[in-house]
This record gives sequence, structure tokens and C-alpha cells, in this order.
Amino acid sequence: MLLQILISGFVVGSCYAIVSVGMSTLFQATTILNFAHGECVMIGAFIFFTLQTAGMTNSIGFLLTILAGLLIGASMERAVFRRIMFAPHVNVVLATNGFLYFFRGVARLLWKSEPKFPGPLIDLPPITVWGAVITTQDLAILGSVFVLAVLFIWVFLFTETGLKMRAAAQSLRGAALVGINTKRFFATMWAVSIGAGAIAGILLGPIYSVHPDMGEAISLRAFAAMTLGGFGNIGGAAIGAILIGILESLVGFYIWSPLREVVAYVVIVGVLLVKPTGILGAKKF
Repeated sequence: MLLQILISGFVVGSCYAIVSVGMSTLFQATTILNFAHGECVMIGAFIFFTLQTAGMTNSIGFLLTILAGLLIGASMERAVFRRIMFAPHVNVVLATNGFLYFFRGVARLLWKSEPKFPGPLIDLPPITVWGAVITTQDLAILGSVFVLAVLFIWVFLFTETGLKMRAAAQSLRGAALVGINTKRFFATMWAVSIGAGAIAGILLGPIYSVHPDMGEAISLRAFAAMTLGGFGNIGGAAIGAILIGILESLVGFYIWSPLREVVAYVVIVGVLLVKPTGILGAKKF
């Protein structure tokens, strides 16, 4: 039983990791903490559900949903955040909160408030390991988070794009002065971040019901994961998310199921009190 609980927590934490890695990448590149990221995950889940119900195959729906996420992210940057690139940070925070309520309203308008239940991305017989059941959806989640985490960390540490990310994070004006196309760079980072959120929505949809308010809980867990792992540390955000997923499963099974909803709050407060830099905060990528 313990192994099944740990596997379930690891799988759910891996979904949180995709969200937190996307948020952390955007924060590291632009110093913007997107409070509407969970709502972008929710929109991705609804888009995939709509394509499924329209009879589209999961593979094509997966690709189209990611494309939609990329377009949404680039559109958000072009429509709003490019215009306030050099504005006070509080203006940017308010703008992300504006998108939070905008996406919730759009979801209620298009898909109503009733929960939707999309089918799994991969529907094959489960695998049993030492008495624990692992579904093919679980394997899809684990594979996706591994590929995305490795890709994001590799790009950030070992490529020219990663160097531009670090330069833009240090000084946006300075990056522009040395020839970095900050407008195109920002649009790319927003597109990639929201595209990763769309993937998380596809994977989380079959685990949780899809509804307009699901983004709030997702954003909270991603924020807690970033706090635990260390802000700006992409690998730390992924590790923190997985730890939170496992902790939620243990608390929900061994203590009381409703208490799992407060785990993220406890993690945030505890880390800020004990080690505000997070478990990997001392190392800057």
C-alpha cells in the first residue's frame, strides 16, 4: 500500500513539476511571476477535452493543444506585457491577476461550470510492480516531466538562449544594449512557459476533473514548489513539486484526506520560516 501511495504522489507531483518548471523558467528569464499560470493550465485541459469530444485522436489533440498554448503565451506577451515591459513591477503583477480572472471568465462562458472528465492521453492496460498499479497515463506523465525538465535545464545552462535568459534577468535594458532582441525573446519565453502549462493541463485532466476554478489549486502548488526548491532554480522547482505531491498523498492517506489541501500552505510558511532560499536556493542556475 505504501508503494502505491508513493507512486501516486510521485505521479501527481510530476504534473505539478511541469507547471512549476514553466513558471520558474518565465520567472528566471523575465523576473515575472505569472499568477495566471494555473488558469493557462486549465485552458489547456479544456482545449484538449474539446478536441477529444470532437473525435480527434489524442496525438493530434496533444499537438494542437500545445500549439494553442504557445499561441496564447505569445499573444499575452504581445497584447499586454510588451507594453509594460519597463513599468513598475506592481503593474506586471496586476496584469497577471487580470489574466487570471479573464481566463476563468472565458472558461465559464465557453465550457460552463460543470466539471468535465477527459479521457487519458494513453489508454493501455496498467502495469503491476510489486503489487502497485502503474497506468500508462502515469508513465506518460513521468516521461513528459523528465523530458521537459531535462530540456529546460539544458537550454538554460548550456545554450545561447539560456545565456540570454540570464542576461535579460540581470538587466533588461543592458541586454537590449548588447544586441539581444528583448521583444522576441520575451514572446518566446511566454510562449514556452504557457505551452508547458498546456501539457500539464492535458496530463492533469484525467486525474482531476476539469473546471474553471482548477487553476487556483494548481498555481498554489506550483508556487509552493518554487518556494521549496528555490526561486529561479528550475531543477529545484521540479524537485519541490514532486516532494509536495508525495507529501500530499501521505497526509491524505495516513492523516486525513481534506488536509492534503493545506499542505502547500504549510510548505510555503515552513520554508519561509526555516530556509527562505529553498532547498536549492543557494545555487543559482
